[in-house]
Amino acid sequence: CSFILNIAFQNGAAIYANSVINLTISNTYIVENKCETNGAVLVKNCIIFRIIKSNLEENIETAIDFLESGTLKIVDCNFSYNRAGFGGAVYTDTVLSFQYYNCRFMHNSAKNSGGAICTFKTNYIIGIMSVFMNNSAHKNAGAALSTADSVHIYIYSTIFHGNNNSAVDSENGKRLVMKNCTFRNNEGKSNGGGGACITKFNMVVVQTSVFLQNKITR
Repeated sequence: CSFILNIAFQNGAAIYANSVINLTISNTYIVENKCETNGAVLVKNCIIFRIIKSNLEENIETAIDFLESGTLKIVDCNFSYNRAGFGGAVYTDTVLSFQYYNCRFMHNSAKNSGGAICTFKTNYIIGIMSVFMNNSAHKNAGAALSTADSVHIYIYSTIFHGNNNSAVDSENGKRLVMKNCTFRNNEGKSNGGGGACITKFNMVVVQTSVFLQNKITR
């Protein structure tokens, strides 16, 4: 399927789903859609939403908006040149879990937080074998990934390269684990942490990871 050049003021320019138990999108192009408030794809009150082997490109005001729901699972997808106020590629708020596997996030941007991904009040975040490259957050940090009030965060075997304004910005959670990750050539601003900026966590574990040539500019 292809969803291209759709426009809406609110509730999803390409797809809007509310109170759906199980939703799956696969092998789909979601490109150049524009919504003033809620993303190209807006899903609310959904038990599980899967998006598989799809391309989401150049969407305005978030490619995927997932709100007040259960589990969002993204597998083998490409997100590029999407932009929004918060979370250029993906935005979640008040959900049980957000999982992404083998995904590429490139050249996504946010005016505020989360150039690629921005999450609020998400109980579990699990990211595995993905690449974040050349994403940017302008006002706040978290060019690749920004989390706030999200409880358990696990990031494995992930590359963060060339992201502008701290690749990862996580605040106010219980546990953050990063294993086998590479942070290279990321740039932070005065908030601190070219590779990662982490505050107000009960436990932080970083294992077998590489931080190389990251920097802070003021």
